[in-house]
Amino acid sequence: MHTLLAGRGRVKPSPSRHVATHGRAIAARDLTLWRMVGAMERFPDRALPPAFTVGTAIEVRGHFRGEWSRGFEVAEATHDGYWIRRLSDCYVLPVEFVRHDIRRVS
Repeated sequence: MHTLLAGRGRVKPSPSRHVATHGRAIAARDLTLWRMVGAMERFPDRALPPAFTVGTAIEVRGHFRGEWSRGFEVAEATHDGYWIRRLSDCYVLPVEFVRHDIRRVS
């Protein structure tokens, strides 16, 4: 499930808030991720349909500063996210993007 953290680097550990689960103490952020993964496993057919079709002009959010950049389009929509093509040279970027890191050009 590399797309959840694609380009994000390591996740900082959360403060020492722990929740007991099945006799073990786990960090609250791990519990949230555990619940999300469990829900996806229980309801795999309830995945959201792609919001963007191939060829849709989009902006891509930069991972360092969070700024939006134009000049991209959707090359392929998958179950996990989107493969993005840069319009200036038609290069398909080597990282799959999740839905919240792209938006339609306004």
